Amino acid sequence: MATYRYSPLDSSKKEIRLLHLQPGVFGEELIGSLHTVTLCSSPDYEAISYAWGSLADKGTVTVTEGGKLEVTRNLFQALRRLRNRRKSRTLWVDAICINQGDLDERSAQVAFMGDIYATARQCAIWLGELDESGDLHPSFHQRLMDSWALMSRQDTDWYTWVEEPGGYTDLRDLIYCQIATMDAVLRTASPSWHSRAWVRQEFCRSKSYRLYFGPVRLFRRRLAIMLHTRSIWDTPLKALLTAIWEMSDMRNNLLRPTDKSTLADILKIRHICEATEPRDIIYSVLSLITPQEQEIIGSRYDIPEAQVFAKATFAVLKAKDRTHVLSFVKPTNGGVDADLPTWTINFSDPNTSLLVPRESHEDEGYSLSISISEDCKQLTMRGVSLDLTRTVCPLPLAEASEEKGDRLLIANARKDVALDSMPTLTGCKEVDVDHEDLLHTAHTTLIAGRCSADAITSIFEQWDVRADSHRPHRVEDDDVPINMPMMTLLQYAEHLNGTPALFMTSSGYMGVAPDTIRPGDSLVIPLFTASDDDSDATVPPSWFEQAALILRPQGDKWTFHGLAYVHRYGSLLSEESERRDFVIC
Repeated sequence: MATYRYSPLDSSKKEIRLLHLQPGVFGEELIGSLHTVTLCSSPDYEAISYAWGSLADKGTVTVTEGGKLEVTRNLFQALRRLRNRRKSRTLWVDAICINQGDLDERSAQVAFMGDIYATARQCAIWLGELDESGDLHPSFHQRLMDSWALMSRQDTDWYTWVEEPGGYTDLRDLIYCQIATMDAVLRTASPSWHSRAWVRQEFCRSKSYRLYFGPVRLFRRRLAIMLHTRSIWDTPLKALLTAIWEMSDMRNNLLRPTDKSTLADILKIRHICEATEPRDIIYSVLSLITPQEQEIIGSRYDIPEAQVFAKATFAVLKAKDRTHVLSFVKPTNGGVDADLPTWTINFSDPNTSLLVPRESHEDEGYSLSISISEDCKQLTMRGVSLDLTRTVCPLPLAEASEEKGDRLLIANARKDVALDSMPTLTGCKEVDVDHEDLLHTAHTTLIAGRCSADAITSIFEQWDVRADSHRPHRVEDDDVPINMPMMTLLQYAEHLNGTPALFMTSSGYMGVAPDTIRPGDSLVIPLFTASDDDSDATVPPSWFEQAALILRPQGDKWTFHGLAYVHRYGSLLSEESERRDFVIC
């Protein structure tokens, strides 16, 4: 039979297709019909959340209007389990209800995907099928089924017997049977349900949800018991349950009308990031983020993924997370990275993490003074050039253990590093340097604290940034920084596939940065605009916006090469500092 041919949808009316799945038993052919409805008509249906799985292994669904549709094996198994025996079941499932071959339709449907799950009566979450051909003994499957029946008892102190050494032995063994069986399936799932990018939106926007695993339905009470069982630690099942609990917290937060999350907030759950289509890493959370970010990003599958990532980076920069997120921009390494502007985050990189702390409420009402070009290749940022780097030297870190007995040895080693760095950093005679102050700074930087990387960042917590007439909050001398703007220097350098470096500026100021920094680079502090200021006047950054951008000239434009700490840069920044636009490509 020929492949089913879709009729077009009117996305302006929020039309969607629903699958009416005919009744049948597990082994029978899957047959259903597709009907077009509008979301505003409040149709009665369930939405399925699942992992696509391998595209090489497929099954078919026969459409009564004529033709067949191929679906992945995992969805094929889900539909066989979820259909009713005696009556039809109305479902929405993306692989069938969206014409995947029509980019315009995909883009339009993705734009209100969150509404599709929010309108559904409930969300059916499919975790996977029991693999009877696997390594588990067939008796495991029967014991699994028996255990669910026993678990339906409501008069048992579950949290006591799960960890008790004696009593309820059979029940406890059955719980472990459940864990072993589910864990075996989750180990072979690729990707697993909880690692998909789309599950955040599907889970958080649904009115209610049910979890299905093979022939059984899982209840949250039983999952909670598993989560408190010792044998679950460091298993795929542990990762699944942790993801569910984390998303439950996110779901509860989203129910508060005044607490709309930003893109960076949502992407903090980094173990949920896999997507067959890289654009979906961003598009999968559109309905969960602020309207301002939604408007910037949009949802189009006819534009390159580099452009989507550039829009997403710009949206995060415009939100409250500020320039901190630029610490997750990595040097280009081919692939999609080669097409990315130097200031753009590669969200498809599994090592990229947006674990950025929220900004203080004291800074609300201010946003970075930035704009993006129409082709999304250039970021224009208003800022102040503090200084130029003059000399750079590597920062060797002691390899010795940080155990208590080695700390004195490490401290002396770091002191030697500080002394050895002085000739390199101060080799330019025309630079007027207070050598005593510089030596003290380097020495303290390299030996203070228990970890050299943390010590390097801690010395710069006392930066003297004072522009009180333009800041929303006056910083007193005894104030402590609200948060650090990026990872510890060592972690940051490793993230950029490099090592830490010390540098000296043309004016004699010392700083630390990843070794992507070069002599002649410009150190730029971005400026902000007050949202209630009609004149759009730029203002100096808040006191805790400590990282300077490392910009390198490229013709009349600039390229971005990481973030740097400049010791006491406040003395370089004043109301008279020249403000200019930096076009970063």
